[in-house]
Amino acid sequence: MASGNPTDPEDQMKKVHGMNCYHGLRSRIDIESEMIEKGDFLIRMVKQRKSEVVLSVCLGNENKEQRIAHLPVAYNPATKGWELGLLFTKRKRGRNSTVETPSSSAGPMGKPGGKVITFSSMEELIRFYRKRQIVSGTLLKTPIKRPKWLITTTALKFDLNKDFLGSGNFCHVVRGRLKGRPDKIVAIKMLKDDDDAPTSPNDVDRDEGRDSMFREAQIMARCRHKHVIRFYGLACDVPPVMIVMEFCPGGSLENHLQNEKENVTVGERILFCFEAARGMRYLHHHGFVHRDLACRNCLISSDGVVKISDFGLSRTIDKMEKNILLSQDVPLKNVPLRWMAPEALSRKPEFTTKSDVWSFGVLMYEVFNLGIKPWVDETDNKKIFACIKKNNMPEMPDRTPSGIKDVVKRCWCDKQTDRPEFREVLKLIAKVQNSEPKYKPPKAAECSTNRLPGVIREETTEINTEELNAEKSICVFSEQNRTPPQSRGTSEETASRESRESRDSAEDVRGVRHLRRKLNFQRSPVEHKKSTH
Repeated sequence: MASGNPTDPEDQMKKVHGMNCYHGLRSRIDIESEMIEKGDFLIRMVKQRKSEVVLSVCLGNENKEQRIAHLPVAYNPATKGWELGLLFTKRKRGRNSTVETPSSSAGPMGKPGGKVITFSSMEELIRFYRKRQIVSGTLLKTPIKRPKWLITTTALKFDLNKDFLGSGNFCHVVRGRLKGRPDKIVAIKMLKDDDDAPTSPNDVDRDEGRDSMFREAQIMARCRHKHVIRFYGLACDVPPVMIVMEFCPGGSLENHLQNEKENVTVGERILFCFEAARGMRYLHHHGFVHRDLACRNCLISSDGVVKISDFGLSRTIDKMEKNILLSQDVPLKNVPLRWMAPEALSRKPEFTTKSDVWSFGVLMYEVFNLGIKPWVDETDNKKIFACIKKNNMPEMPDRTPSGIKDVVKRCWCDKQTDRPEFREVLKLIAKVQNSEPKYKPPKAAECSTNRLPGVIREETTEINTEELNAEKSICVFSEQNRTPPQSRGTSEETASRESRESRDSAEDVRGVRHLRRKLNFQRSPVEHKKSTH
């Protein structure tokens, strides 16, 4: 059914990239939750040794198992058209889903010796199979639209050499520009590709890195908080995969502490801890374990506040499993030893909200130790391992207030249940902050962060215990009201929906109403803006 004028393959691919059902390099696992009804379909790209276009089609349920076919579609320069590949046959994967894999005995469309049908465009192919069965008695019915947080690669502009900010296991981070009205200065985290030799990852590491970036994007898309790095979107039309997020000109808290040394007041150090704890409380209330909390993963924004970042190791808490996450899906080589809790170093490592609390204790040590990590001179990981397992943690520096030392001591309890939740950590830090005038946050103009290029802090925050109680109720997140990830929409829509749910649940709590009347509860403009987005 070839028709139309011959078209350049690159132009054909650009047309595919512009289709609203094109999901780029999203993985098979990532898109399966969105394929619900028989006939649902989308187009995506698979990157192995070369890039291939795949048409994913939901075949419906069979014995309560979801069946999804992933059919290769290739542009043939010889026939100047698109051709559908081999029929995929069913193979069970997991407990509740199945996938389709190629059948070596099948010809085109599953008919041995069948005639190859050529289409002049992808749209023509879709129109054809809306009226004719594509596989297993299924017609193409509903295109699954790409989420609004998927950004086109052409919307990003950067220079890898001039705008380079840093590099990690799998990724580079660069400063770039996101086209819009107006354009935004953003940070872009991109997967290393084959041209990054000699540091480029092998195929296994690259796949691991790509999966990690998709998980990170999914978590970031569901978060909106003053002390959590803001997510703008994911670009995955073509390799490399890129996460687009808020640019924090102040860099990492670790670098700032090391550069400023003694030139940071104790009050501001307490403020750093408080803001990091505030971000972590939000993440835990929304069902996420960070698993890589450290000063290097706390960034300083343009308005001088600390923001939690780097969700590459983060996971969603499964409350049906008592908030315990086993490390089967975590490459432990990527988890920094010095910040790990004892239970994460066992034969069956566990990562929980309480292991994040342990890591927060190490973060507080860094804050009061001028940004220097514990056991900085020790190169033998076995000795560090033994110290953590025996709870022989380093002494807090002399500049640390006794109240902060007590908080760290509780964070480093051997028994997980004895460690505080972050809502309690916040109260404890606030109590220390209010105990003596010298522990109060400095005036905004006197903050050390204002010495950073591109950073201007115009206010500091003091929150008392009663306000924290009110905030706790306002920030309650109802698991029953959580919208499934596939229908959550943009990060802005998500935040607005969750904020409405939180306010509704708070209004049902009589104690909060009484507390509001008692305090004549007023939120700052920044806090009000946060809760209404």
